Amino acid sequence: MFRNQREYEKIEYEIDSYSSYASNYRPENIMVENSGDPSSRWSTSATSLDQYIVLSLKNPAVLTTISFGKYCKIHVCNVKELKVYSDGFEILRCSLRNDTEKETYNLEYTTGNTYLISTKIKICPMSSWGMNFNYSLWYVELRGYSNIDKFVSFNMKYSNLEASRLALKYIHKRMRDNPELNENFSRFFGVEVDHQVIKNIKELVAGRNYSMLESYLEELGYVGIFDEFMEEMPYMATWSEVVRKDTWPSDRGGHQMVCMGDRLFLYGGWDGEKELGDMWEFSVKSEEWVEIQYNYDDGPGRRSCHKMIALDDTLYVFGRYIPMEYQRQSSWFEREIFYFKNNKWKSKRYLSGPSNLFDHQMVVAPGVHHNENSDTHETIRTTEAEINARSTGCDRKTCDTGHHTIDKDDASTRSPYVKPEMDNADFGNPVFFLFGGRSQNDHYYAGLYKLEGSKMKVLRSQSLQPESSPELKGRVGHSLLYIPPDYFPPEEDSENNMPPKLFFLSHYNNSLLIIGGQRIKDNYKEITFYSIDTDTVYRNIAFPIVSEGKVVQRAVLKHHEIVVHFSYSKEKDKFNETSLWVYNLRLNKWIECKSNTGPSARSAHQFVECGNCYYMYGGNLGQGSKRAGDMWKLEMKKKTVSEIIRDLKFIVRKHRFLSMDNKLEALEYLKNSVYEVV
Repeated sequence: MFRNQREYEKIEYEIDSYSSYASNYRPENIMVENSGDPSSRWSTSATSLDQYIVLSLKNPAVLTTISFGKYCKIHVCNVKELKVYSDGFEILRCSLRNDTEKETYNLEYTTGNTYLISTKIKICPMSSWGMNFNYSLWYVELRGYSNIDKFVSFNMKYSNLEASRLALKYIHKRMRDNPELNENFSRFFGVEVDHQVIKNIKELVAGRNYSMLESYLEELGYVGIFDEFMEEMPYMATWSEVVRKDTWPSDRGGHQMVCMGDRLFLYGGWDGEKELGDMWEFSVKSEEWVEIQYNYDDGPGRRSCHKMIALDDTLYVFGRYIPMEYQRQSSWFEREIFYFKNNKWKSKRYLSGPSNLFDHQMVVAPGVHHNENSDTHETIRTTEAEINARSTGCDRKTCDTGHHTIDKDDASTRSPYVKPEMDNADFGNPVFFLFGGRSQNDHYYAGLYKLEGSKMKVLRSQSLQPESSPELKGRVGHSLLYIPPDYFPPEEDSENNMPPKLFFLSHYNNSLLIIGGQRIKDNYKEITFYSIDTDTVYRNIAFPIVSEGKVVQRAVLKHHEIVVHFSYSKEKDKFNETSLWVYNLRLNKWIECKSNTGPSARSAHQFVECGNCYYMYGGNLGQGSKRAGDMWKLEMKKKTVSEIIRDLKFIVRKHRFLSMDNKLEALEYLKNSVYEVV
């Protein structure tokens, strides 16, 4: 897996063929980046779907990214949707914006179990931004690896293995009566037609040793032979609503809920009329809520659209929604993180960076994991005067607040700068990564930040994006997951790996996963993988659902699986569908979870994992100012090894029953032996 955009080379190409061109807008124009020249483009002479341009690489290469340059002004002929093919394989389908910014996309560089070594690529425009206008591309740049020796060697190794296996299967079918010859061919090719386990099972079945076969299947369960099969199995998901009791948090959305040990902690939110500042604790054992009383003078106070996370025995809170009428008051500049430990709230200030964010996402790490030599590090110098000059508001589609009413006596309206200095020895040394959300301006989307100690640095922003690399721009309504540097154990490639591996789980280490989100009119319906080490957006995985409208998702990382709950609509103006999916990082695929009827579609809710179960609380059901106060528990299970062996025993005993000649004996066997494994 390629995770470092600094290693990508610019790949030279020539124009091979094309469908058409208009006037002097020749295909060769896309080889030169000249955004100020209105004629420096390839423009088709037709608007049909059969238009294309084929680029021939000067040397074969493994392509990783493609960039599309644009004219210095928006243009009706700009391509809106397109597909890219490499030697017959679709490697990209994307939508380009009608603006002046260069866009870069990751390309698919594998086909099944081998690398895709490209010699030509075909770009097929599908629509333009102007109705019935010709398609125009201004500049195309390809990047990847031109030194393909190791990729060719890998592909040859895999191809030889598969070719040998197919040849042996053919020989095996034609020479079943000559097992000795089959063994000689297997020894010559160095490949087995069947796994040794399959051979043993076939021998036991052929010899009708059914009792020994059942014992053998039980032995296989102990050595993990069914692990791969279980990996592919879908989860059986069961939703159950937690019974509401007398002591219960009020209905709300825009709140935060996290897990610490066997307890859930809930803080703040918006009840449809006002912000909340209460704090609750939920025991997953007794399924009871208890309100935590604290000193409002020390705590975060009333807030919504904030973020709360847990690390060890400490809760951290950052950010809040700020109403428009308070945006110019310096008392709202909250350049500090609150933390809750030993039943006390304290706060720690930081010196630089945005003074406030809302509807952002945040993750925490116990140590430093970013490459300090990266040239993308830059300290944010945002002054209060700059933020005061911005207008503010709240996008109600993503941030569940609306028109707030603030209690004038609430401690949260006081300036954090008048608070006395606190002893922060118990704060620890965490490193926070923050992404997205908004600052004081509804039109200003925050980027990616790293907060360590008292300094906040920007890693990605609107203006700070690596050249010729997929962008990572701020958004709202997204989820953020963190894979630590040592999350997956290191694995080594070996010449003896059969079949050879394209990637290992450890390639995902020290990465941020940004899931979904919205930015102005753009809806991100994918998982974006970002390497903290190399500042590279190295992978994009499209959502498995089809939706014309908005998509609200909540995600949890569980071992090597990403559990995602979707609320969405297949039609544009509705919001009534839900589904539960798991993206398996080991298998590189989505697996849908079949479940009973669960919570209805919603936004501004919380979905967390605690005690091997998942809990959902509250949210906005789209019923005006009313917010939800229901709580749901989700249990996800797969068949156990013993259940799989039981199913296999049923197959064995069924086969044995059907092969019996004595009907009386068969009936007795059916009543006793077959029945007990049904």
